[in-house]
Amino acid sequence: MDHKSLRERFQYWFDNRMAKGSRTLIELLLLSSVIIVLLLVILMTVLSREGSFFGNLWNGFVTLINAWMPEYDPSDPPNLVVLLFTAMIAIVGILFTSILIGIVTTSIEEKVVSLRKGNSAILEKDHSVILGFTPGEYTLLREIILSFGKEPGVIVVAALDDKEEMEEMIFENVEIPKHLKVICRSLDIYDPIDLQRLALKQAEEIIVNPAPNEEVTKILLALGSFIEETDPVRISAILYKDEYRLPESYARKHRMYTLQTNDTIAKMIARSCIQPGLSQVLVEVFDFKGNEFYLERIAGVAGMAFEQLSLALD
Repeated sequence: MDHKSLRERFQYWFDNRMAKGSRTLIELLLLSSVIIVLLLVILMTVLSREGSFFGNLWNGFVTLINAWMPEYDPSDPPNLVVLLFTAMIAIVGILFTSILIGIVTTSIEEKVVSLRKGNSAILEKDHSVILGFTPGEYTLLREIILSFGKEPGVIVVAALDDKEEMEEMIFENVEIPKHLKVICRSLDIYDPIDLQRLALKQAEEIIVNPAPNEEVTKILLALGSFIEETDPVRISAILYKDEYRLPESYARKHRMYTLQTNDTIAKMIARSCIQPGLSQVLVEVFDFKGNEFYLERIAGVAGMAFEQLSLALD
């Protein structure tokens, strides 16, 4: 059996405690300082025989906090012992204060960095969420901004990219109206726990940014772990290959609407060859000039001509 030495066990325990964060560091600092002061006060009281233990203890903690040195006659040997131990406590106090200031400063700096990276949870409601970010491609964001019109709203963009870099690229390349707010968050969009920080159940829509089929499917499965049919939010995504299509029952249960683009475009092109005017419809739908494209299930429209359907919609 492998027996670890006392030093190794203490080092292992100490490393684990240190890894728990600033609060644990402060607790260890306070505990070690109190123990050192107690030992020094006991030795000082026993060796000098000056004053009471509790009086010396009070003076010791006062010295620890503000490096206060009591006034004694150094020519008297007992007083010299008291001054010696008091000086040692003062040194401990200086170390205590220095380390405490370092811990607090580091904690504040880490918190500021965390806030700048966008690690805080979203507290919005009825907002639009874009999962995934492609530098240089802002069409989706522009279309969502266009869909708001003049209504106020919030758009949340979440991706693995750095928050500050996303914000810089978005605000440099996309004109954001004053009535809209764009919030970026850097997180793992494939992790259900991370995704819940975006208040997705209170969102109006979740749009998965166009990406390879494998990545889109991973995001949809992560969303499916907590988005239910009763939630008002709607999830939209694009899948290019049919083999990545989710079962209809699963998609309906988790409010997912996926567009199989290859299949859809192939059918529209085939239809445009046999139906006059449909090719123009294809151009109107996909060029995005003054138009917006939404997916919605509408009862009672099966068999309608395109003209009838246009008149039936608001």
